[in-house]
Amino acid sequence: MNRDEIEKILQQICESDSESYDTPSAQDWASLENNLKIQYSEEYKLFISLLGKYEIPLMVLNIIDSDNSTGDDTVKVAYDYEQQNNSLWPSTLIPFIDIGNGDYFCFSCDDLAVHYYYHDKQKTEKYADNFSDWLKQLPEFLDV
Repeated sequence: MNRDEIEKILQQICESDSESYDTPSAQDWASLENNLKIQYSEEYKLFISLLGKYEIPLMVLNIIDSDNSTGDDTVKVAYDYEQQNNSLWPSTLIPFIDIGNGDYFCFSCDDLAVHYYYHDKQKTEKYADNFSDWLKQLPEFLDV
């Protein structure tokens, strides 16, 4: 999936936004990937680079902590919190979307499949084989 294809989906589900947020550098990505033992897809990195252009109706976890971010938690903060406070949190799941009720969309470190983590049930369910497939299903999830 290229940038134009990602933008086409975002245009379906989001309003335009004129905010300008700090974009993670290559070094920011490498540091996070090394720390969490994951290799993010280029599609996900493109999605993150578009955050300031669209008002996404989800809490997208930030890659970097800066004064010029969306104000949501970072991936690392959410992951560390769950690791420390939830003994049943699978260490191979890396959250990227906070649903707001304790549930998350997460990447599996094993194969980058997207899983839905149910906080109340303490279980996960595979949602999509990869980020691109997840993004294609996002309009249905949001009921748009």
